[in-house]
Parts: sequence; C-alpha cells; structure tokens
Amino acid sequence: RSYAEAGYNLVDGSFEVGGTLVNANDVLLQESSGKAFSGPVGPVSAGTNPTSAGFVDRGGELLRNELFATVSSVSAGGYGVGAKLTITDRDNARFNVVAGGIPNGIDILNAGTGKTATLVIVGNELKASWLGFKLSNPDNAPILQRAVDIARPLKYPVIMPPGNAPFKCSRVTVYKDTVLRGAGEYLTELKAPNSAAAGSDIIRSENADSLFGTSSEEGAHNLELSDFSLNGNRQRPGNSSGITTGTCLKYYGRTNKFKNLRIYHSADDGMRTEWGAGSGLAEGLEGRFNSITIGYSGGNGWRFGGPHDSHCDDIIIHTSGQKATNTYKNLFIEKGNARWSKVHSYSLFYTD
Repeated sequence: RSYAEAGYNLVDGSFEVGGTLVNANDVLLQESSGKAFSGPVGPVSAGTNPTSAGFVDRGGELLRNELFATVSSVSAGGYGVGAKLTITDRDNARFNVVAGGIPNGIDILNAGTGKTATLVIVGNELKASWLGFKLSNPDNAPILQRAVDIARPLKYPVIMPPGNAPFKCSRVTVYKDTVLRGAGEYLTELKAPNSAAAGSDIIRSENADSLFGTSSEEGAHNLELSDFSLNGNRQRPGNSSGITTGTCLKYYGRTNKFKNLRIYHSADDGMRTEWGAGSGLAEGLEGRFNSITIGYSGGNGWRFGGPHDSHCDDIIIHTSGQKATNTYKNLFIEKGNARWSKVHSYSLFYTD
C-alpha cells in the first residue's frame, strides 16, 4: 500500500533539497533510499540526515516493500527486482522493477543494468501523466499515443491532466472505442508545435485520410472525446512561424460522442467528420456532438460529411475561412443529414 493508505501525507521536497513537516502525519522522502520519514514539525534543511534528530522511518508500515522514487533515481539502478515503486515525478504512478525488458522512457523505465521498471495501472483508467505527459515536453504526442495504445485492448479511458499553459502535441491516432478525456475545455489544451510534420493535425482517427470520400463502412466507431481544447497553431499575423496545413480533428466513423470541445486556429478545417451510408447496419449509426466551439480556422470551421442522422446540439462556429480575404466558411455540410439544435454561426469581422 501507499503512504496515504497507511495514514501518512507525503509532503513536497525531500531530505536532499529540504521540505516542511506541518502535521504529525506528514512524511518527507529521502530520495537516496526511497523511504519516507516522519519527525518534528517544522522546516527540514537541505542535506538533513533523517537517521538522526528524531526522524522515524515509516517505510516498514507499507507492508508491500513499496518505495518512493523519481525517474532519475530509478535509472541509477538502486532498486532490486521485485521492488514496488511510486514515482513521485510521474503523478505518483506505480512501477514494478523486473528483470530484463527494453526501456522506452514512457511506461518501461531503465532501472539499471539488466532491469526495467514497468507501469502498473491502478484502477480502470489510464492517466497520461503516469507516462510523463507534461507541459515542459517539446511534444507530448509520443506519450499520449503510447497511452492510447496501452488503453486500447483494456478499453480504459485515457485521462489528460489540467495545465496552466497548452500542452505541445502533434498528431495522435485514435481507434475504435478509444475514450480520451481532459480536465475541462479551458483546462486541458493540446497545441500543435511549430515543428509538427503533420501540421495542425492533432487528433486523427485510424485510417481517416484514406477513408474520407470512400463511403466505406469501416472506421473508428464509438470514439469518445471530451473536455479539452485543440489549438492548430495556424500561421497568421503575429504568428509568422505557425503552421500552414492540417486539420485539428479528423474523424471517420459512427456512434461517436464528442462533448465539451474547443477547436481553434486550425490551418485548414477545424474539424472534419464523415462516414458511409450504413444501409445494411443492424444498429444505430448516429454521432453525438454536444457543446463544441470552433473558431478562426483557415478553411471550414466544421466540414460535416456524417455520420448520418447525427445529433448536433449547442454548437458555436465562428470566424472561419481565414485563408482567404472576406471569406465566410463556418459550417460546410458536404453530405448526410443531422438533427441540429442551438447552432450559432457568425463572424467577428476580425482576422486573428
């Protein structure tokens, strides 16, 4: 079990860098040993030796030999095979040290010669932060892609954390039954990096580019996206190094649920959705689109080609068609029909 499960509160800092114990159940980590100690309430100076001055080792109360560590301390090789680790700089993700393995730096960490530390998923969801998804990364796409790939056979949702700035992220491929959630449309934002080879493409369903225009009944059915924003980083006045091609969200499939999404500054279309006729389908094919805002796209705000009979409610699309002067291209219904309600389409008469 963890220190929290044992009744202790792991505070920020360590004996190596210093910290503060406020309550009797607070414990401070010693990075070199992976153990946490309780002790006298008050500040703990950097470099303090916890084996003296009244500090008490609480590691024995975990009962499962569970240790606190960081990615760098794991790579130093100080943990033996069988060690159960809580990685504090990975949002307290659980990893187990095993013999062998090939580290990828994401869910399989280098644990020293002949050893790796592998991710243990706790509960029935996968947090992207457990794999290293964070604001400081130059591109989070490899990490988010790995999270989606791990969750795919498990049918677990992938959860992205909030951030006080956009998370840089180039293209990620999602699949049938993928569930991808953020912390809120104003709290989790994925922004295409200037260097992204795929341009403004950020979320693309499997094989979407080759399926568009085919009327195929294949596709990434049952995809669920909610509670985040996509920023295509379109080249524009004030952003001369931005991106000139790409669509933030590409989806080919049916029975999807897209909710609480904001899509801005896509170089081409903000969102493109499509599916085939479904004439022989023995179940519903409708997509569900709710509480979606799209703005400042270079091409169409939303290029809609299905799925047929979709339910589209509380939709705002504005100021799109920015690639051409005096062009208004918010909603393009290319084919198919849908049930539309509370749709607001407008232009701010402003080039952004």
